Amino acid sequence: MKDKLVIVVGLIVALVVITFPFWYTLGAGSSTRPKWEIPEGKCVEDNMRARHMSLLNEWRDAVVREGKNEPYHSEAYDTSHEMSLTKTCLSGCHAQATDTKAASGGKDVAATRAEFCNQCHDYANVSPTCWDCHLEQQGE
Repeated sequence: MKDKLVIVVGLIVALVVITFPFWYTLGAGSSTRPKWEIPEGKCVEDNMRARHMSLLNEWRDAVVREGKNEPYHSEAYDTSHEMSLTKTCLSGCHAQATDTKAASGGKDVAATRAEFCNQCHDYANVSPTCWDCHLEQQGE
């Protein structure tokens, strides 16, 4: 009888230890689902929510590592965009309506970061390192 109790307690402890990372990560993100406006017909690519990080990495490799600076052509929307996080993404498409500087092409992307980017990143519990280089140099 003592062995059964030890085995059951051991199984419960093992189950808690094994599943702890999952439950911890699930509880660490923001509970508020982000709300944002998606500019109709102006996205760089289809399904940007799932693909944005890989596209930014492609742009980084092309511009910084390979020295290419030609515009990125979107097959999905037949448009061309400068390969730039701050100029294309934050000052263009994802500038919120309340952020007049960014919406008018200004360089105040910190407000856009706070209102747009951080909502999703907090919700998903991720900490991108894009800001280490891009916004600090612009006086954030």
